[in-house]
Amino acid sequence: KDTGLGGAIAVSTVDNDVVAAVEGSILRTTTGSFSGKAKETGVVVSMAVAGAGSEKTAIAGSVVMNLFINNIDAHITDSTITAGGAVALNAEDLEVSVALAGGVAIAAKTGGSAVGAAVGVNLVFNSVTAVADTAIISSGSTIDISAVSQEVLVSVTIGGAGGEKFALGGSISVGVTMSTVEAKVVGTSDLDATGDVKINANDSTTVVLVAGGFAGSGKTAIGVAASTVYEQNTILANIDASSVTSTGGKVSVISGIAPPTT
Repeated sequence: KDTGLGGAIAVSTVDNDVVAAVEGSILRTTTGSFSGKAKETGVVVSMAVAGAGSEKTAIAGSVVMNLFINNIDAHITDSTITAGGAVALNAEDLEVSVALAGGVAIAAKTGGSAVGAAVGVNLVFNSVTAVADTAIISSGSTIDISAVSQEVLVSVTIGGAGGEKFALGGSISVGVTMSTVEAKVVGTSDLDATGDVKINANDSTTVVLVAGGFAGSGKTAIGVAASTVYEQNTILANIDASSVTSTGGKVSVISGIAPPTT
């Protein structure tokens, strides 16, 4: 009767290594194409709800955390690839992360105090790379080396409390992304194509945060809600100490925070 406690915790971790590799090899196709792709797609929805009720003191809290630590790697190393058609080397990471948290506490009697709190956090620390290193690539069409990262992060938290004497309801929603997205031609590689050669690295991140804090009391009531986003991604497309030639098209090196339109 005097004290009510409620708690809930939900933690989801995604830690994958996805690799598509050509190493120390010679590949030839007279009329066909070559495609090497490393791709990871994930949808994670985590929810935690806590409730508590008592006559005098009620405390309820919930915490939800989704953590992504993926390594998506497509590479050609110390190899020769000759194709009559197109050559593509792609690394892709596509993720949706949803964190839902709620905490509600009610103290029913005179002099009662209640605290309800909720925290929702999405953390993304991914590495997405497409690399030609010490590679000789010849294409009778186009060459495309690309690294693409797309994340959708959603966090919804609600904290509520009701008490005759004191009530505190609070919630925090957080989204953090610190990923590396790289498309590179390095190590004295030699790329030759009759069509376009594209080296693309791009990241598209969408973050939706909703936080609510509700409190009701005959004397003192406090409702607090906070949300924050921290984004520090490294997006790199480069050609270093290598030769890249297009005899009938263009050479493009593009990096950015949204998918390239060209």
